[in-house]
This record gives sequence, structure tokens and C-alpha cells, in this order.
Amino acid sequence: MSSSPKKKAPQPSGRVVDPITPVQVALAWALVVLFPDVADPPPVSSTAHVAGVLQLIALEAFEVSDGRLTFDALCRQLDRLYAKERRAARRRNDKLRARGQPVPLGMAAAEEVSSRRDEFLAHFAQVSDGCAFIGAIEREVRNRISESTDELPDTPEPLDRRSPLGLYFRQLALALRRLSFAETSALAAAVAQWAGLSPGPSAPAWARPVAAAPAGLRVNSTVERREQAMVAYEQARDSGDYSGALAAMRRFYDYQPPSPASAQSQRVHALLSLASFHYATGGLDAARSVIEEAIRNARSQGESQCLQQCMSIYHRLTTETNVPILSTDAPRVAQALEARLPKAATAADDLWLLQAALDLGEPVHVAFRRVYAALSRLDVFADGKDDKERNWDRDFDFGAWHATQARLWGMLGSDTLAQHHWAQAGDAPGTRLGASCARADKAADTGDFESALSALLEWDTVRGMAVDTYHAWTEAVWALLERRARLAQDDESLTVIARARPPAPTRAGPGAPARVQSSTRLQTVDAVRAALDTVLERLDAHAPVHLVLPRALLALQLAADLSLWPVYRQAAVALAECLVRIDAADAASKAAEVVDGVADALTDEETRARAELVRAQVELARALDADADGPSMSTSISTGAWDAAVAHLDRAEAHARAARARALVCRSLQLRALVADARGEDAAEVMRAWEAEGAGADADGADETRRVVALVGRVGVRVAQGWA
Repeated sequence: MSSSPKKKAPQPSGRVVDPITPVQVALAWALVVLFPDVADPPPVSSTAHVAGVLQLIALEAFEVSDGRLTFDALCRQLDRLYAKERRAARRRNDKLRARGQPVPLGMAAAEEVSSRRDEFLAHFAQVSDGCAFIGAIEREVRNRISESTDELPDTPEPLDRRSPLGLYFRQLALALRRLSFAETSALAAAVAQWAGLSPGPSAPAWARPVAAAPAGLRVNSTVERREQAMVAYEQARDSGDYSGALAAMRRFYDYQPPSPASAQSQRVHALLSLASFHYATGGLDAARSVIEEAIRNARSQGESQCLQQCMSIYHRLTTETNVPILSTDAPRVAQALEARLPKAATAADDLWLLQAALDLGEPVHVAFRRVYAALSRLDVFADGKDDKERNWDRDFDFGAWHATQARLWGMLGSDTLAQHHWAQAGDAPGTRLGASCARADKAADTGDFESALSALLEWDTVRGMAVDTYHAWTEAVWALLERRARLAQDDESLTVIARARPPAPTRAGPGAPARVQSSTRLQTVDAVRAALDTVLERLDAHAPVHLVLPRALLALQLAADLSLWPVYRQAAVALAECLVRIDAADAASKAAEVVDGVADALTDEETRARAELVRAQVELARALDADADGPSMSTSISTGAWDAAVAHLDRAEAHARAARARALVCRSLQLRALVADARGEDAAEVMRAWEAEGAGADADGADETRRVVALVGRVGVRVAQGWA
């Protein structure tokens, strides 16, 4: 007669999963010691003491503590709490004795409470004793959790079964109950090793902790094969072959170290590498599940440096996904972000938090302190320390540190300091691209688009770039071509760019890297620039002033609060353009005051042309007002205003031609023709120049755009081939 197959026990849900760690066994022992049920009489503990021990247990149970928990660290924290409780119990009992009152036995027993460290160690001196202890601790934990009943018991258990700690210890008790004899023996040996003991010479082989290799994996013991797998992984990742990169990563970790400790350490590092890969490629859900498992393994194995890196990725994930999408209609400035951002554990975290703070609206001059906070964590100036202790963060990327400073100085408008730090940033593809983009922007501001394109397309910029750097590079090239075509009103080039341009990489949240498949979330600094672009587009389209003015004021105020001084000066000129179009008293004079306040610091030719056009319109308004007052008004005011307007229009035309802004050139010529007509002069030459400018863009611009598009495609092929 055949017996029916046994049903497989259901897997418990929650955070307690196999394998059970020694830390969980120690937490169960701390709970049993806190609530003894066999003592006669049980000690009467204060509420503060019970809350302190339960808080310590919860921090480790739910993995929210700052670092790894060792046996000595756990005992020190418990001993500190129990020593405080003994002192409080003695003071309380001494007061009763001083009054001549009897001291209850439970309160007297509280003077002798302790963490019972030696008793815990004695249970694991031998593997057999450890197995018996693990079986007993499962029953003791269940006895401290309330039963599922609607009736109120006479003596309720310490933990409610529906509380967070109740659910945690219920799952732990179920996991302990499912352990086989061999698994219990291995757990006892692991607890002994974690507590600083050894299983003993008489322990059988099956009682020692062994890390088995995952099923289905080949065992490669040669270092050469691992090196080849890592090279293949880097090449596949940089070329965008993500499936090939995952396969190469599996081959790299397809290795069984000779010692169990090395095997456990390898598992932690494998999980960290996998989580980093998913995070960089946009698989945020997969990265979160993997990094949580890596954190649990790193804590149990004592991998402090690996745990630091795991927590760094975990904080980036939570910050990126938990911050709401910023509305472009209501960007805001944030002065105090310490409560919303996680604490930095390494110097690299400070640099990442700087970008997250800028995205959330922290002013540039306030965020600058994080650059030096990163440097202070390196402890490079400490004396009397060996290299291992001093250079705990020796993998810090000083190139990224200089590149961050360069970007901040660029936001503040200091080109000299920005170029200095770009020169110090090193030769990595990402830093090379940043320096090239800075040089291209500076050349484009002066209208030298040939030099700007040369800076982006030269070999030193594109050589060896990975696929993520390639996407950032192509976006910079498209933005430069679009800026040139927009200023030249080259519709054919704009059509070519629109057909060839893929979706731009976006950042999903504060501090997130740019990813091609991310959803669009506009950060604060980007929102200010987007608001200014919208203002300029509406001004060029001659939109009603009441539709443009609110957004111009918003861009001006936010740029000032965030210390984005180049953007602030451009927004000030745009505001002056709005004011000069308003038919109100003193609007023109206010526009002139705004332009005069920023004119000396303007660096780009397009904004200079706009500023000169505003000044010319102000002088034209003065001249027309003087002529309207009749003969009684002195003609010197009218003549001086006309002459000043002509001078400003000449400078505006020169700046517009330098910037290759056809729309601004045409506007300057139109106003120049208006002046000539008002003064009774011949405007035929000016009109011919205006007609020549309005005839259309040069066909060479579209042809050059097509050649650049073809070059971008060829570079993409080289990137996909791994530059082979």
C-alpha cells in the first residue's frame, strides 16, 4: 500500500527566511532573558528598561541599525542597559528600606538582573548543547507571544502576535521548527563561531558550517578565467549588451572558494554587484530586492565595507523613488534638507547627496559645503595611522570630486575656476565629456559654433566612452545643433535633428543617474532653465506680456535664491523685455535699470543682443515722447535719444550676428528702419539688408547637420562593438 506524499510545509512570509543567522538566535535569547517565565519570583523591570531592550532588538530585527552587529557589541549594549536598570532598582529599593517598608521579592530580584552572557556562551561550548539550546529557544519564544483568542487572558504574554516584533518572532519560531537535525547542528556551529567559540575537535563534519555552491554551476578555480569573465562583463556593460553582462557576471562568480568564510563573502559581493548593475540599468525593483538580501547577508557575515556600499545603494534607491515628482509650475527652494536626505557614510555618498540636494532645490552656495564634507571623510591628513586605517576610502574618485566642483563653479558663473577643476578632473570618459561640454558651451555663447562642435566631436572626447556616456554625449551634440538651428531659424536643420534625435536620457528622481528608459521627472535646477526657455520662446513669438511676465518673475526669483547667476542675468534681461513692452508709466525706465544692473556681467552674445535691443527701445520711447510734447520741448533730448537708439541698435546687430541669431538681427534691422523713417532718412539700404536676412537660412547649415548626424551614428556603432 503506497502512502500519500507528504505536503510541503508552507514558507513563512516576512523578513525571517532561511538560512537563520546567529544574530537572530541571539535576539531570541535577549527576548527570553528580558521576560523570564520560570524565575521564582520574576524580577520587576522598569518600563524604560523594557523599552530600551526591545528597541535594541527591533533595530537589529528590522535591519535599520547603523552597522554590523557582533556578539561583543550586542553584549556591550545589553550590559549597559542592565547596569542602568540595576542602579535604578537599588535606588528604588533603598528608599523602601529607608522607610522601613518591606521590599517585594520581584523588586529585590531586579537588583541582580543581567544579560547572562556567560550562560549563552556555555550553551554553545559543544555542538550537542547548542542543538538542545536551539530546540528550547524555539519553545521559549512561542511562550512569549500571545495566542490567537478573543478572550483576555489572566496573565498576558509580553508580545502581541499582531505587533511588528510579534510577527517577527512568530516567523523566527516557525523557521526554527522547520530545521532538520543537520541544519540545527550547522546553525549551532555558526552561532559558536559568531560568538568567538569554535565547534570543538570532537564535532563531526556535518556539524561544521559549510557553504554549498549553487546547483547547476560549474566550478572554475583558475584566476585567469575569472579575470576573463570580468573583462567580458565590463565590455558588455559598456557596449549596452546587458544580457551578455549578466552572463559574464555569473561566470565570474562561478567559483567555489576553499573556505566557507570566503564562500559567504563571495555571495555578499555577488549580490552587491548584481544590485549595482540593476540600479545603473534602471531595474529599480530588482535592485531593491537584491540589495535587501545583500544587506542581510553582509550583516550576518560581518562584511563592514561591503555593508557600507550596500547601504549607499539602498539610500540612493529610497531617495530616488520616494520623492514626489516635481511640478514645473511650482518649483521651490529648500534650505533645510538634512531630515529628508540620508546620512552620508562615505565620501562618495557626499557627492551623490550634493546632486540630490540640488535636485530638491538647495541653493548652490549652500550645497557647496558637501564638497568639503566629502574631503574631510577621507582623513588624508591624519598622522600616526597606517595605510590601511587611514585610506579606508582609498577608492574615492578624485576626478569626480573635481568634476563636481567644476559644475558648481559653472553654475555660479566662474568660468576660470570651472576650467581649473576640469583640468584637474583626470582622463576618465565621463570627466572628459564634462570638460568638453563646458568648452563647447563657452564657445557657443560667443557664437563660435564651429569650435563648439569641434570640442564635442574631437577624438579625445569620444574615445573609449561607454554606452551611458555615449547617450550623454549625443544629447549634448543634439542640444548644440538645435541651439544653432533655432538661432539661425533653420527649419530644415531642425527637421533633420527631430528625425534623428532619440528620446533624451532623463533622471527619475533626486540624485539619480541619467537613464534612457526613465520616466521624466524635472528637478529644481532643470525647472528654472525650462522656465527661462519658455519665457524666451514666448517673447520671440510676440505672446501677450501678461502670459510671459509671471514665468519670467518665477525664473528670476528662483535663479537668485539658488545662486544660479548666469541664469539670473538671462532672466533679468528677459524681464526687461517684458517691461519695455508694457504700456505704463516708468515701465521703460525700470527696464533700463534692470538691464544696466546685469549688462557688465553678460558673457553670451545672444543675451547681450537682447540687452542692447531693450536699451534701444527705451531710447526710442524717450525720443517719441519728446517729439510728442511739441515745439516747446527742447529738441536736444529728441536728437540725443535718436542717436543713442541708433548706437544701441548697431551694437545689438553686431552681437546678434556674432551669435548667429537671425531673429534678433531682423529685429534690429526693423527698428533701424523705423528710426530712419522717423528721422526722414533713406532706409532703402537697411530694408535690403533685412530682406537678405529674411530670405532663409544657408543650405550649408542643413548639410553640416546631416554630416554630424552620420558621425554620431558611426560613433554609436563603435560603442556597441566595444571599440574593437
